[in-house]
Amino acid sequence: FGLMKTGTSSLWKTLETIPELNDTKVSHYRCTATSEYQRLPKSVTDLKPGCSKHTCGQFVNVAVSLKRKPLDFFAELMQAQPDCLSIESGVAGLPQIKYLDEFVSAYKPDEAVFVLTTRSTEDWVNSILNWPSAKMRFVLAFRGLTIDGHTFILPRNLDEERALLADVKDWHENRTRTKLRAVGHELLEFPIGENELMERNYEILIRRLLGHEVDNFEMKWANKNKNLQLRRNEKKKRNSRKILL
Repeated sequence: FGLMKTGTSSLWKTLETIPELNDTKVSHYRCTATSEYQRLPKSVTDLKPGCSKHTCGQFVNVAVSLKRKPLDFFAELMQAQPDCLSIESGVAGLPQIKYLDEFVSAYKPDEAVFVLTTRSTEDWVNSILNWPSAKMRFVLAFRGLTIDGHTFILPRNLDEERALLADVKDWHENRTRTKLRAVGHELLEFPIGENELMERNYEILIRRLLGHEVDNFEMKWANKNKNLQLRRNEKKKRNSRKILL
């Protein structure tokens, strides 16, 4: 239930490295539709003919609109769904915000584990500000909006946009914690930088997915963005060597 740029991609990649989870598909952003979903009229799904891939957020929007459980149209074995995010259409594309109540009521505490990836608010805001399209969509989606009695400001300058982004993140995370814990749902948090807590919760998550204790457990955090940068740097070195030769 973390927002973009809070480590969702890294958690996704980390889960994919666990051999025992070979039978558990992990979805991240782009998901595969069930055959039932693909038979729905395009006016309902807005899915291009012959296309089986869509954003996870779109699947949730359609399921809730049809009075179904939020994850009913995911073809993957949805035992692990660390990220369900698309902000293509404002708050409607942020199902972890718009449909939090539906998620909480649709799944019993013994049926699901809710995961919240997070990082320091300042770091997150700076990351979003360095991603112009994401910043624009967040600002357009939340400026002046009221949700659950909380009203966001109408930013008039960059400082106020920064304040709005910080408010969105802190409000979303606190709201998620409050609503889940109020009904007894388990919430595993993965705050980037707090390695001891991340490792403890990761072990709990794997144990819940496997259904048994984990022997010789060691979390190998797959820092997707860091690894990508390392590959880019290595490619630059190779290109430089070619030029020098």
